[in-house]
Amino acid sequence: MQGSRFDAMKRDILARADKSREGRIDAPIRRLVGTLNRKPDYVTTSSCAGRIVLVTRPASGSKKGSAWVLKSHAPVRPDEVAAAIGGYSGPDDLWFLQEGFILHAACRTIDAAGRLIGAARDAGFKRSGIISMRPSKIMVELLSTEYIDAPVAVGGTKFVDKGFLELLVGKGNERMRENGDRIRVLEKGIEKI
Repeated sequence: MQGSRFDAMKRDILARADKSREGRIDAPIRRLVGTLNRKPDYVTTSSCAGRIVLVTRPASGSKKGSAWVLKSHAPVRPDEVAAAIGGYSGPDDLWFLQEGFILHAACRTIDAAGRLIGAARDAGFKRSGIISMRPSKIMVELLSTEYIDAPVAVGGTKFVDKGFLELLVGKGNERMRENGDRIRVLEKGIEKI
């Protein structure tokens, strides 16, 4: 991408208000995002540190109309998840999700994109790559493979017992810790590119 066009795009992106639900960068990755955005060849466009959520889903399965019942960017306790499930009384399905880190960044050049992807793969983010190449920008997605997606209530009927819930939360927390370890390795890799 031509230098001045990239610089103008980067200034514009960094000047915009954060459009995420929270309106800010997730605390566990603020330093990583700041480090990447200070590099002249990169600007982040969206990110998530990874999270554990209980989310409603309409019978259609559509994300539209879904709502978070519980959300955490850190490990959770089985009793807090059980309380959130117990307090849910809606008709929609309720799902337990553990989602890993994701980050989208615009890169100035194909070489810059390659360096970022290399740092991500070295950190263990195997599903990272270029998702779009246009004259105006080269978009890279860094993506973790940690993911759990399990229903805990269907049509308003809760069916998760204590043992399974403890297993589900334990596995989710384990994956969140692995995700956090990879993020710390990636941060060091980004400092070197």
